[in-house]
Amino acid sequence: SIYFKQKDKIMKIKYATISEKGRRYNNEDAFRVIEHPEKNRWLGIVCDGMGGHSMGEVASETVIGKITDYWEKNIDMPDSVMNLTGQI
Repeated sequence: SIYFKQKDKIMKIKYATISEKGRRYNNEDAFRVIEHPEKNRWLGIVCDGMGGHSMGEVASETVIGKITDYWEKNIDMPDSVMNLTGQI
């Protein structure tokens, strides 16, 4: 669960994850939830694999790592999809 304060209300966000490899020998999907309660911010990231292409698990983890690094280095900046996509 994540607690998120918005104006004078506190919102509790519950999340669950499930990922299946299907018929493949490994799971290429990746997810991460990052919380910064002291900044009243959180980020949820889900990256799907590449449909069985070589190194799909590396690709999804790499993307999550890049997004996470950027977000944590710029935690005080307002959120912007344009800011995020320009860094990938």
